[in-house]
Amino acid sequence: MLFVWTGIVLLIAVISAAVGFTDVAPDASQTARIIFYLILALSLLLVLIGFIVVRKITSFARGFGLKMSVGGLMGMMKWIQLLRKARGGFRR
Repeated sequence: MLFVWTGIVLLIAVISAAVGFTDVAPDASQTARIIFYLILALSLLLVLIGFIVVRKITSFARGFGLKMSVGGLMGMMKWIQLLRKARGGFRR
C-alpha cells in the first residue's frame, strides 16, 4: 500500500514539474523519497525478524534432538494445519 502512495506522490511531482509548479514539485519529490526509504527500512526489518524467528525455532528443535531446516519447518507447519483441521472436524 505504501508503494501506491509513493507512486502517487511521485506522479504528482513529475506532473507539477512538467506543468511548471516549481513550488510543489520539490516537496512532492521529497515526500516520495521519504516514503520509499520508510518502506525499504520496514522491509529490511521484517526480513531480519523473520530470519531471527526461524533461527530460534530451529535451534529450539535441535535442543530436543530434532534435525530441522527451513524446509522441515514448513513441513511441520503443514502438519500442524492438518491437525487443526482434523480436530475441528472431530468436535462437531
